[in-house]
Amino acid sequence: MPMTAALPMSGAEIVGEVTDPQGLLVPGADVILTLASGEVRETTSDAAGSFRFDTLPEGLHRLTVLGLGFADRTVEITVGSAGQVRISIPLEMSFAEEITVSGQQQERSLQDEPTSVALVSGAQLDAGTDIDLYRLVAM
Repeated sequence: MPMTAALPMSGAEIVGEVTDPQGLLVPGADVILTLASGEVRETTSDAAGSFRFDTLPEGLHRLTVLGLGFADRTVEITVGSAGQVRISIPLEMSFAEEITVSGQQQERSLQDEPTSVALVSGAQLDAGTDIDLYRLVAM
């Protein structure tokens, strides 16, 4: 049975927060830590936008944050043999919504449209003859 070498674990931890472009905390963001060994750990930012990974090995690790409505953000973090690495991950807004508009040109002839014409003489208008202009427009 082949043996694989594991990175020694330490007392190091990463503690962070996820923020939006205005600096407000972002709860519910997926936070993915890929260790130098390739091992993947995942968590979600809590109601206060905070997250934590503990018992980490030394090395250069990759942290990716995914938030609904935000662009994904990946940073590299170097962890020493002990202690705490504090980090704030600001996310940018993402509008990756695609809208497709299609249409069809439709040619219409005025001859094909129903029309009506009402003639009113200037004398009728001057004489004050009862003419219902609303009725004429509706024709």
